[in-house]
Amino acid sequence: MKTERKLPAWIRFVVEPDTGSSGGGEPVDTGAGSDTGGDESGGTGETDSFPVDTPVKDMTPEQQVAYWKHQARKHENRARPKNFDEIVAKAEKFDELAKQQMSDNERAVEEAKAVAFAEGRKALVPSLVRAELRAELPHLSAGQLDDLLENVAVEKFVTDDGVDVERVRRFAKPFKQPVESANLFGNVMSKTRERKESAGDSIAAYRERELARYKAK
Repeated sequence: MKTERKLPAWIRFVVEPDTGSSGGGEPVDTGAGSDTGGDESGGTGETDSFPVDTPVKDMTPEQQVAYWKHQARKHENRARPKNFDEIVAKAEKFDELAKQQMSDNERAVEEAKAVAFAEGRKALVPSLVRAELRAELPHLSAGQLDDLLENVAVEKFVTDDGVDVERVRRFAKPFKQPVESANLFGNVMSKTRERKESAGDSIAAYRERELARYKAK
């Protein structure tokens, strides 16, 4: 009669026999997914700015910019803890308590640091907004972008969390360049054919003129 071999007690509590299954745990993300516009939800179709199931290398430059911005926001949201607001509230309460225990000199130093930080952030606002607009409107030159921002209150595009990207996108939408249905390679080939046809017509017309001139003699 075959008897089951029992492991020592300390091993039984630490090591479980391998049954060939994952043990009901969550699947491990190996990062081996295909490099396309699709998201992890398996959705298909198109987003507002880029086609979901199209490989990134086949997207237009504008679509690639939108794709990578989408990926950055997705990973940023994934890294944000669920109790983020609670953590922020506790941190603010701790800072307030620490501030109350400061001496007058220490409090003055901290207030000066806060003022300097606010001024530095205010100085960076135009550059941050300009960078977002450059991503949304890549067809504009540097001078055109300066003209666009000349009479714009850029501070309206900034919140406590940084640049309000959605508001920047709404502002930039009327200035977007229409995307042509044909790709760049197709446009180049079409123009090449037009030049060849035009050259052919010119040669044929030249021959007709010379033939008519010869007959007239």
